[in-house]
Amino acid sequence: MLITWQNRSPPPRAAAMPKKYGSKRSAAAPGASAIFGEASRSPLEDVTSALNNLSLREEEKAKEEDDDDREQANIIRPHPALLPLINAYKTDFNKSLIVQDWNDILDDGADVTKIAEASYAEVYRINTAAGSSILKVMQIKLEDLPEPFRSNTAVEVNSLISEIRIMNALTTVPGFVTFKDAHLVQGLIPRCITKAYRLHSDELKQVGKASYFPRPSAYDDDTIFLVIELGDAGYVLDECEIDTADQLWDSFIGVTIALARAEITNNFEHRDLHENNICIKYDPDNLLGYAHNPDTPLKFGFSGWDVTIIDYGLSRATLANGEVAFNDLEQELSLFHGQDKGIAGHQYDTYRRMRTHLFDGTRTMHPKPWHTPSSRALNNGHTWSDFIPYTNVLWLRYLLKMLFSKLKKNIPASDKNTMKNLETETAELRRRLDTRTKIDNGAFSSAQDILLWMSEQGWVSEEQIAGEGGDETTFLSQS
Repeated sequence: MLITWQNRSPPPRAAAMPKKYGSKRSAAAPGASAIFGEASRSPLEDVTSALNNLSLREEEKAKEEDDDDREQANIIRPHPALLPLINAYKTDFNKSLIVQDWNDILDDGADVTKIAEASYAEVYRINTAAGSSILKVMQIKLEDLPEPFRSNTAVEVNSLISEIRIMNALTTVPGFVTFKDAHLVQGLIPRCITKAYRLHSDELKQVGKASYFPRPSAYDDDTIFLVIELGDAGYVLDECEIDTADQLWDSFIGVTIALARAEITNNFEHRDLHENNICIKYDPDNLLGYAHNPDTPLKFGFSGWDVTIIDYGLSRATLANGEVAFNDLEQELSLFHGQDKGIAGHQYDTYRRMRTHLFDGTRTMHPKPWHTPSSRALNNGHTWSDFIPYTNVLWLRYLLKMLFSKLKKNIPASDKNTMKNLETETAELRRRLDTRTKIDNGAFSSAQDILLWMSEQGWVSEEQIAGEGGDETTFLSQS
C-alpha cells in the first residue's frame, strides 16, 4: 500500500524530532530471548476508611447509575457489517468496540494536523501538552449507504480485521508501532478534523495536487469510521535525507532487528516494507557513548536514528491464540501488475517475487503477464496464510538498494571514499541477498538469518538487539 506524506521536513541529523510514531516496551517472549535475549496501612486508617465507605456507598451507587445512563446514551447500535470486526476486537482486547459519536473521542478545539493520505486512510497527528499520537482514519464500506455518500476510499470491514489484530499482536515488540486504541465513530465530524483537512488540501493545491479523499462535509452523518490511535514515530523514511553511512547502517540494521524479533514472536511477514512504511526519528539516547572507530566492526548506533515499522495492511502474523491474521493477496492481483523505472521498479518486482516464491518455492520471478487469475491454480497448495519468512529477505534486499540510491544522490562528488567503502563492506551481504545466490552458498532465508550473520560480523551487539520501552499514553477522550 502506497502512502504519501505531504509538506514534511526531513529529520535533522543532530536535532530533536517529533515524538516517536511507536516506541516499544521490551517483549520478554521466551522464543525471542534465545536470540535477543506500597507501605502497609495502619489499623486506624483501615477503620476510618471503612466508616467513610459506609457513608459514601449510596452516593457512589447513584453516581455509577448516572454514568451508566450517559454511557448508554452515547453508544450507537452497530451496523451488522461491523460485527466481524467487533467480535475480533473483543477476542483480542477483551473489551467491546462500540460505535460512538465523534465528539466522544475528539473535542472540536483539539490540536490536530493532517499529515498524510494512504490508499484507504487519512493520517492525522493530535498534539497535547503531554505528547502526541497518530490517528489513522478509515471510512468503513457499508453496502446500504446511499449512493451519493459512497466513496472509493472506503475500506471493507474484513480487510481491517487482520491489520488491527496484527497491530495489537506486535505492539509490545520493539521496533513496531505502538497500538494505543481503536474507535468506531459516526455523526458530525469535529471542526478540528475539518480544519486540518482544509489546510492540508490547500497545501496540496500549492504543488498542483488534490486530496484523494472527500471533504468532511461530504459524508453523511450515518457514515462510520474506524479511528486507530498509534504512537508517534516521527517521519517516514522516504522523507528523510540520507547523507551519511551511519544513517544507512542504522536504518537497515534497525529494520532487520525488528523483523527478526517479529519472526520469532509472531511468525511475522510484513510483505509491503517500502520506504513509506518505515518511520525515523532522531533520539540522542540511541547514540552510543563514544565516537565511531573505523578500526572496529561495529556499525549500528552512530546516527541517533530510531526505526519503527508501520502499516500491516498486507502483513501476516500468528496471534497469541494460534490464529493466523493475514490479507489474502489473491484478491488483489493488481498488486503484482505494477511497473516503473528505477527503485520504484524494484518495489513492484518485489511483490512479484513474493508471489513467485510462495507458489514455486523458487527465488526467480514470474513476469507481470503471468500474474493472472488463471495462475492461482499453480499455487501448489500454498496460500497467503503460510509463513514464508523469505519475503522479509526480499524487502530487506529492496531496502538496501533504496538506501544506497538515496545516499549516492546526497554524497558530494568529491567524497568518493564513502560509497566505495560501503560497497566493499557490504559486498558479501549483497551477495547473500542476491536472488541468484543458492542456499548452499550462504543465501538468507529469513531476517533472523541476516541478523545472525551481521552479529557474527560484529556489526551489531547483543545489547543493541535487546530493545527498550516506549510510551502508550492515549490522547483521545475516554468514554
